[in-house]
Amino acid sequence: MGDPPVTFTYDILAAARAAGLVRGLYIGCGNGRNYLPLVAGGLDLTGLDISAVAIAQLAARAPTRRDRLVCGDLKALPAEASYPLVVGIQVFQHGDRHDAHAHIRAAQQRVGPDGLFCLRVNTTATDIWPENEVTERDADDGLTVRYLAGPKQGLHVHTDCDGRSWTMCLLLRNRCSRACCAPDRAVMLADTNQQAGGLPDPPVRPGRAARRHADGLLGANGRLRARAARRYPGR
Repeated sequence: MGDPPVTFTYDILAAARAAGLVRGLYIGCGNGRNYLPLVAGGLDLTGLDISAVAIAQLAARAPTRRDRLVCGDLKALPAEASYPLVVGIQVFQHGDRHDAHAHIRAAQQRVGPDGLFCLRVNTTATDIWPENEVTERDADDGLTVRYLAGPKQGLHVHTDCDGRSWTMCLLLRNRCSRACCAPDRAVMLADTNQQAGGLPDPPVRPGRAARRHADGLLGANGRLRARAARRYPGR
């Protein structure tokens, strides 16, 4: 059966329903762990992944979605294509800080006007294993490691600093009249266990340090705004 979907998928479904969004892009869809539950929840998502093996596995699991699956990176899509909904779950961490944040910005540029960008990234509070070495430390305490063992051996992976949560989840609404805006503030939304059908409890305002970090992660200009914010204790 494989791993269950991350509970952030429920927040994505709830936010998409509240915004009246159906069509979207899932970056890093893999073999469908989170993609298939989102589709089952009513979303019509183009699935994008650089792994031909993962795309083939997903096509076998969901033959009716075969024409919605693309093997490649964002460059494999039409240059001007934008989507009302863009999803990326723990897929933007590859490379150093510059690379990881460039991946996020490239994904942002695919969010259409009044669209929703759903992002989940690992933070430095997570367990970083197996054996690795730190190759970069950021002023805001984020870091990049190079794995010395395991399936990621030789790869660099970046994690941003949060300090209290294993992961950071963001739901960002593009309030600009065009695509390709950068956010002026990003705040955190909980990865809750609540079923889809509505956003969970009213949002709480994140602390100053969290706001500074999120601003640093996603930029300081533009009009993308977060729908809600909440802290949560773990995965």
